[in-house]
Amino acid sequence: MKITYVDEKNAILAAEELCKLLGSDWKPRVWHNGVWCYEAVYKGVIHVYPHVKGTFFCLIGECGMSAILAPEGVPHLSDPAEVVRLTVEGYKNKWLAFKREQEAFIQAGEECLGGGSTPFGAGTVKCPQCKKRTQKNHKKLLPG
Repeated sequence: MKITYVDEKNAILAAEELCKLLGSDWKPRVWHNGVWCYEAVYKGVIHVYPHVKGTFFCLIGECGMSAILAPEGVPHLSDPAEVVRLTVEGYKNKWLAFKREQEAFIQAGEECLGGGSTPFGAGTVKCPQCKKRTQKNHKKLLPG
């Protein structure tokens, strides 16, 4: 497949047009990967790419760094602004669920350490020798 200047120019124009559809803060990015590819980027973290048959998809983060929070079933729609809205909403919902789960883990850890609801027992642990709740600087806890 012969790659031409026209192909590059078409990718640049398509990227600029996509940015116009999304708003003034979006920046075009064009690169060559066997064919000319393009995307619209918002603040370096939200990426909108063309897909097939006039549809777009959106990813948040670089190269899957935020994949743990990516919503299941990333939408592919003809309206790039709607794709961004749905993707951001999906990330937000997944983040809130992830946050609740992590808070439950932290609470269980604090209870396990005997500290109740204060972060990690507010500097207290149980002394392995005397089995009493004591300050971290308890001399029985210090080595040697």
